[in-house]
Amino acid sequence: MQTDLQHKNALVGGSSKGIGKAVALELAALGANVTLLARNEAALKTVLSELDTSRGQQHGYRPVEQQQKIKLL
Repeated sequence: MQTDLQHKNALVGGSSKGIGKAVALELAALGANVTLLARNEAALKTVLSELDTSRGQQHGYRPVEQQQKIKLL
């Protein structure tokens, strides 16, 4: 069974390689808007270019510095 994630948003940490990248690619393939997070901006740009946009998804990325603190809402 395949889930339709169109009009849903996903934030994926560690998405420049490995499991995080695989999760981001799958979420985009299922229709989600994906925001990528990782420390390596060049790798993020590469992954961003690989994400599926066939359903009009809007994807983005945010490089995260090791010392940045993420405020939880």
